[in-house]
Amino acid sequence: MHALSGHFRKPALAEIVLFGVMVFCALVDLPIRLKIAGTSGLGAGTFAAAGLVWALFLIRPVLPGYVLKSLLFLILFEIYSAGTMFWSGTGIDGVQLLVVGIAFLGLIVVCARETAMNPANGLLILRMLLIATSIGVAMYWYVAYTEPKLGEGADDLINPRPFALFALTVVAAALACWRGPHRSKMASVLPLAWAAITTFTVGLSMSRTALVCCAALFPLAILLRLNFKSFMQALSLLVVGGALFVVAVFSYQPLYDRFFAGDVAIHAGGYTFNASGRTRIWDVLLRGIGDDWVFGKGVASSEVLVRRTFKDLIVQPHNDYLRFYFDTGIVGLALWLCFAGAFYSRTIANLRRSLRDGSADYPLHVAGLLAFSAVSWSMLTDNSVCYSFVMMPLAMVMGCSLGADGSVAMPVISDPQGFEAVFPEQLPQAIPRKIRSVS
Repeated sequence: MHALSGHFRKPALAEIVLFGVMVFCALVDLPIRLKIAGTSGLGAGTFAAAGLVWALFLIRPVLPGYVLKSLLFLILFEIYSAGTMFWSGTGIDGVQLLVVGIAFLGLIVVCARETAMNPANGLLILRMLLIATSIGVAMYWYVAYTEPKLGEGADDLINPRPFALFALTVVAAALACWRGPHRSKMASVLPLAWAAITTFTVGLSMSRTALVCCAALFPLAILLRLNFKSFMQALSLLVVGGALFVVAVFSYQPLYDRFFAGDVAIHAGGYTFNASGRTRIWDVLLRGIGDDWVFGKGVASSEVLVRRTFKDLIVQPHNDYLRFYFDTGIVGLALWLCFAGAFYSRTIANLRRSLRDGSADYPLHVAGLLAFSAVSWSMLTDNSVCYSFVMMPLAMVMGCSLGADGSVAMPVISDPQGFEAVFPEQLPQAIPRKIRSVS
């Protein structure tokens, strides 16, 4: 393997491939309406993206050892998931789910490599992501304008729930840019405004889980400054924002019905919440696991059981942790949770180092923590891991954070707590502190 050099400039090919993948993700589930070679356009595009990303890595197959350590449990999880195909018999359903996982891993690897070579590349990827994904937000505004009932279909363009899950990483990236360096305080208004607009758009989708996740990212973004002042600011925003959220739910009837009407199968705090049939799905899966709880029934087996039980009216388990448990057993679930722990450990360490050194790579770690947290929360009640347009943007921000570990120096800003001295577009070429070997 080769050594990493801080003087390496992101090649045009990497920029083109990554931006192309971003634009594809910004279409959300629109490509599913196309039929290509016996599969949907979404499936074909995901296959193509996975192939291009791994080809991009193989052109320059280098990866820092610290990134490989952080991804070890994810690699084992993907290998084990693929191995379960030998006894699952789920066919194309299993293959499609595996391809999303392969693309997810590949994008983390590529973005980590590019950022490790020059952390300024990570900031470029973050800005590219916000530009490309604005397509999806703009499309949903068209949906909101043309649909008489918000969140009630939009089958002619993109669907509300998939869009809301896609928007989680958009909000996370925008908030990270807001908390990063700027030429002036006025310049920070744009990413903050975009985060607010996207969150409002998620509200129009009537997706409860995504709306709560997006709202929670605002105080969390402030808290990640890791000092007492940020703690008090985050707490204040949480109280005020929570109060406004409650007012919105109880004053807007469609939103109120999404929370408290229909299948009120969840009871908490004296209230009954609309589970939208999820408790019945979960009960079917928990009873169906039988004696296969250790190794699982095989990748995508949960989808097959749900589809068969509910006569194609419901096709997903609506809980990705339960999906992992049913498909890959306690072994697969433990591998995923270990990967999550390893990522949090590495990224929080990177965040602390960035704050200590006043380094301009701080937004990369905020974006990674916010996006992974939001998607992880959504996995409790939704199907994020089966959507390539959710997992691929997530992989990009996670990879950028893992790659920027401080082995290549970033410009030191004059006000590490205020982040007002440096604007990302003006960052000079990163200066190598030392050359690291790769594994």
